[in-house]
Amino acid sequence: AAKVELGNFKKHVLPVAEFFDYKQMLYLVTGDRKPDLVFTDFAAVFHKIVESDNKISRRSLKSAGSYRDYKSLVTTPGSQTLQEQDSSASSPPLASMRVVWVVGGPGSNKHSRVQEVMKSHPKWSVLHTGKLFWDYLEKLDTEDGTEDNEDRQNNNNENKEVGRTLTEMLKKGDLVPDTVVADMLKAAMKKERDQEGFIVVGFPRDIVQAQTFEQKFSVAPVALLLDCSEMELGRNLGQRRGRVDDNKEAVKRRLQLYRDATLPMLKSLDEENRLRVVDGDKEPHKVMDELRDAIENEISALNNTGDDNEKEGDEDEENTEKMITDLENEISEEEEEG
Repeated sequence: AAKVELGNFKKHVLPVAEFFDYKQMLYLVTGDRKPDLVFTDFAAVFHKIVESDNKISRRSLKSAGSYRDYKSLVTTPGSQTLQEQDSSASSPPLASMRVVWVVGGPGSNKHSRVQEVMKSHPKWSVLHTGKLFWDYLEKLDTEDGTEDNEDRQNNNNENKEVGRTLTEMLKKGDLVPDTVVADMLKAAMKKERDQEGFIVVGFPRDIVQAQTFEQKFSVAPVALLLDCSEMELGRNLGQRRGRVDDNKEAVKRRLQLYRDATLPMLKSLDEENRLRVVDGDKEPHKVMDELRDAIENEISALNNTGDDNEKEGDEDEENTEKMITDLENEISEEEEEG
C-alpha cells in the first residue's frame, strides 16, 4: 500500500504542486526536521496565507486578443528568448522527430481547420491536446473500482479524485499541469511512432510548457499561430455547445491566460524565428488557404531537413569507409616494402 501511495504521489500530487508553483501560489515547508520546527513553520505559512491581503499581480494587457495587436502594444527591449528563460536549459539538439505546433486563442477553430488540411497527409498524425486530456479524464472516470484488491481499489479511488480535480480546473479555465500534458503527448506519440510527423494542436500554452516539451523530446518545433481578434474568438465560442470549459467564467479566464501566458511565449518564439502567423480574421476560405500554405511549407521544410540529414549520414559513412580502405592500403604497401 505504501508503494502504491508513493507512486500516486509522484504521478499526481507533484504535477499539481508544480502547477501552483508556476502560479506563484506554493509555499514550501521542509518536513524532514523535528516536529515542533515543522509545525512552527507550517503555522507561520498558514497564518500568512489567511491574513495576507496581497493578491498575485497579473500583468493586464489592452490586447484585443490578436498577436498583431500584442506586438504593437508590448515592447520589451532586451527581453529573454524562450530558451534563455531557464538558464539551466541548453539549446535542444536537432532530432529526427518532425513536429509542428499549432496554437491559437480559444475559439479559433484550430483543430477542425488543421484536420481538414491534414487529410492530404495521412502519414502525419494530428494530436489535439484538448481531446487527449478529455480522453484521459474519461479513462479515469470509467476505470473499474470493483476489484477485491485493496491497493487497486485505493488506486482507482485516487485516480477518480484526480479526475475530479482536473475537471474542476478545466471548468474554471485554468491550465493543466505541464508534466501531465507532456506525458499525455509522449504516450500518444509512442502509440503512433510509425507516423512521419506530428501536428500538435493547442500546445504549448506558455513558456514552461514549451520548455518542458523541448527538454523531454530534444526538439524545438516551429509554431503556427492562427491569429484571431477577440471579437472573432468570442463569435466562434458563442456557437459552441457541450464543453464544460465553454461556460462564461471559464471562457473569460482562458482568454486572460491567452493574453498573459501564451502571447509572451509567442513573442519569444517570434524572436527565435520559430513563429508563423496566419490571419484568422479573414474570410473562412482565405484562412484555410493561408493555413494550408503555412502547414505545407513547414512539412516540406522538415522533410527536406530529414533528407539532408540522411544524405549527410550516408556521406559520413562513405568517408569513413574510404578512410579505412586508404589505411588498409597504406598498411599493405608498408608490409610489402618491408
